[in-house]
Amino acid sequence: MSATQKTDIVSREQNVQGVLRLTLNDEGRRNALSEAMMKRLGDELNSAASDQTARVIVLAANRPAFCAGHDLKEITARRADPDRGRSYFTEVMMMCCGLM
Repeated sequence: MSATQKTDIVSREQNVQGVLRLTLNDEGRRNALSEAMMKRLGDELNSAASDQTARVIVLAANRPAFCAGHDLKEITARRADPDRGRSYFTEVMMMCCGLM
């Protein structure tokens, strides 16, 4: 028996043995680490940290790739900012560091 919660970019499934499976689910973008993906994954991991029933966390992904890395389209779009994206890049890298 397991409980599944489907979200737009991360699905969550936990079985009665305490195995929590978080699946990256943005196939069209090859599961790239967009801001939304990092936030959602971070929220799920933070939630799991305080969940006494989650004993193991498995990270998985739907095809075609596990994760393409950072979302380069999202990052490149910020080059048009007055600081050429410098503050945005710092923010995204800090978000990524927190996730890791």
